[in-house]
Amino acid sequence: MSVRYLGIAHFDESYITTLAPSSKVLFSDLSKADLSNKNLQDCEFFGCILDACDFLGADLTGCVFHFCYVTSEDEIPFFNQDYISLVDFSGCNFVIGENPIIVEDDSLTTINRVLSWKRKEFGMEMLDDIRSTVLEGDSINTLKETVAYVHLYYYPELIKRNAYHIYFKFFQRPDVRDILREKYDDLLEFFLSFSIDSLLGPDYMDLLEEVYFGKDYFLTIDESIVFNLIDRMHSEVPQEQLKGMKYASQFHGYAPNFLNRYDFDRIFSFLLSDLDALRKKARGFTVWMLRELGFNPDEKIKITLDEFRKKLEPYLLKTLASSMPKIKLAGLGIVEEGRYWEWDKKEHALKLLEDKNDEVKTLAREVAAFYEWI
Repeated sequence: MSVRYLGIAHFDESYITTLAPSSKVLFSDLSKADLSNKNLQDCEFFGCILDACDFLGADLTGCVFHFCYVTSEDEIPFFNQDYISLVDFSGCNFVIGENPIIVEDDSLTTINRVLSWKRKEFGMEMLDDIRSTVLEGDSINTLKETVAYVHLYYYPELIKRNAYHIYFKFFQRPDVRDILREKYDDLLEFFLSFSIDSLLGPDYMDLLEEVYFGKDYFLTIDESIVFNLIDRMHSEVPQEQLKGMKYASQFHGYAPNFLNRYDFDRIFSFLLSDLDALRKKARGFTVWMLRELGFNPDEKIKITLDEFRKKLEPYLLKTLASSMPKIKLAGLGIVEEGRYWEWDKKEHALKLLEDKNDEVKTLAREVAAFYEWI
């Protein structure tokens, strides 16, 4: 099954193992990634950094590399010569042949200069350089420069100080939209995802709210882009699942109808995850939904409190029956905060009064006392 990867800062083993034929890898850093002997037929790599990426022995039939880059001649990726004629290289700053080289010409001046910032320490000189840069030239050069700037997003300190500048540089330029075409929405999704991940503060989130959910603003965003972010929870990669939960938690408040398309079973399944951050996000979202449906029901939200509880219950019972104390605690936490006054399955929580783990036992006692079950 093909998979889509967007904005992956470190393409590690968890991503590599799920990479399959016909997958799309967009705006990602594959530096030193070992893709040797992988079946990569018909895969698309767009706007990626490929420093010393290993493709030796990989099946690259029908593979596409568009506007991908290396940051120095010492970092040329490794390819089997037998596959070179089967691969579509376009807009890259390197040429693969008997003697692989970086292409140095006027059209690549900007991309090479921007990528050189990745190899420097952050400082005011770099900040001034970024702010003073003006996109110029033909459409291909503009696209190359746009892709180059994308990779600065992996540096939170740079983005924290340049968020507005980079946003207005690209997203308010009609020619960038025209040049990127179908990749423009991918770029918007990339921008939005990094805005959340970088935790840039309330001012920047105000910009996002104004841009993405404002009625009269220059740019509005299609809901499908937000759902592409949220749908990352369906990935096989735990880091992507966590991102999907972050986005689900971030955006449900902007538009209640978003919740009608959430996969609650998937979210509840994360309550059983041994990844602490993912489990906590799922628990927090679940508690929020129980409170929201109980105290502030919105007619736009189709699921009722009773329906939500019924869907949640099998997962909740599994948490309470888990052999892992931290998962039992997650389940008890939901019971404690979820208004379970008349719960007909309370015996599952009461069993934990005799649990071997002191923390579980203490919380079970607090829950039972709160609901006057004992």
